[in-house]
Amino acid sequence: MDHDIPTLERQITDLQDVLRKLAAKKFDAQLIPIIKRPGWTTPAEFRLVSGMLTSMQAQAVQLATLQDTVLTASREIGKQRVPAAV
Repeated sequence: MDHDIPTLERQITDLQDVLRKLAAKKFDAQLIPIIKRPGWTTPAEFRLVSGMLTSMQAQAVQLATLQDTVLTASREIGKQRVPAAV
């Protein structure tokens, strides 16, 4: 497989752009006033939103872990090359 570095660079910058846009949405500032409105939700709807938030948080933590893993592994790649068998 050829090393298509420009495509890899585009993937990296595209991911960073998505993360930047996600952070810029100020999700908390938008959602908290909504949930504080009197009569906002039923118990079932509350459980649904709470479950979704729990899942979103777990996915965000997993993404941060994956990001750290890719960065750490990328730093290590190429440091210790095993000579090819003759």
